[in-house]
Amino acid sequence: MTRGISRIKKRDGTVVDFVQDKITTAVYKAMEANGIADRAAAKTVSDIATFMLEDKFGGYTIPSVEQIQDIVELVLMKQSYHEVAKSYILYRERHKEIR
Repeated sequence: MTRGISRIKKRDGTVVDFVQDKITTAVYKAMEANGIADRAAAKTVSDIATFMLEDKFGGYTIPSVEQIQDIVELVLMKQSYHEVAKSYILYRERHKEIR
């Protein structure tokens, strides 16, 4: 049985395909905002987050965007990207207020 993540639940309740590159891009943008232009590091964070998502949700539950972002924050902190995590969190908060 494959335990991969194939679908996610968006904030509006719709279910869409999971695209890991979206995580990589979001992490890369947060890194860039902190002067770290390292796509490989962003991919590593994305890989770890995806592994954790698959371990937690794979085959059983469709994760929400919020759950995915929470895990990305955790990975950034555990990988010692504290300033990047802060930027990522603040970005989430700004967009939450906009919605």
